[in-house]
Amino acid sequence: MARQEQSRGGAGAASGAIGPADERVSGRSQGRWIAISKNGRFAYATNTGSSSVTGYRIRHDGELTILDADGVTRHTGAGSAPIDATFSRDGRFLYTLSAGTNDITTFRQHANGSLANLGAVTGLPAGVSGLAAR
Repeated sequence: MARQEQSRGGAGAASGAIGPADERVSGRSQGRWIAISKNGRFAYATNTGSSSVTGYRIRHDGELTILDADGVTRHTGAGSAPIDATFSRDGRFLYTLSAGTNDITTFRQHANGSLANLGAVTGLPAGVSGLAAR
C-alpha cells in the first residue's frame, strides 16, 4: 500500500516527513498532495497552480532529488488543477484528481520514475474532493 502525506508542514527528511512541494522545491506552483510509490523510491507532488505532477527520487537517507530539471514530470492538462493523488494497490499506476476539469488522470509509473499519461476519466461532479484507490 502506498504511503501518502498531504503537503502541509515544513518538516524535513530527518523527521521522516515530507514538507511543502511548492515552487521553492519544484519550480511549480501550489504544491497540494504527495503520493509515495509502493517501493518507497519515488514521491510525486500535485501542483494545482501549474496543472502538473513533480516527481522526486527518494534516497536511502530520505533526501529528495527532483526527477526533471523543469519540475514537471507530467502535465495533467490545461486548467486541470490537480488536488489529490494516490497509487493503485499494486503500485503500477498513479491517479490524480483534478478540480479544474473534474476528472481523474491515470499515469503508468516506469522503473526510472517517469510517468506515462494513459488518459482520464471525465464527467465527475463539480466539487469532488477526495481520491482513494484499491
